[in-house]
Amino acid sequence: MTRKIASGSFGYSDGLKGKGGEWTYDNLDHWIANPRAFAAGNKMTFAGDKDAASRADLIAYLRAQAASPAPLP
Repeated sequence: MTRKIASGSFGYSDGLKGKGGEWTYDNLDHWIANPRAFAAGNKMTFAGDKDAASRADLIAYLRAQAASPAPLP
């Protein structure tokens, strides 16, 4: 099961709210790599992680925390 981007009660920025779509593995990868490029105008101060293996590890960790993880691509 996937989740809509900027869903829930957190105070998401207008930039992220306006992005639309769902948190797919591909979107997560792009977000972690460069949050500003993924959703212009977002509040994220994290500059991003350019290391693909590091991003894959983080996404695998997040997937392991999900009650109903989406199938891997």
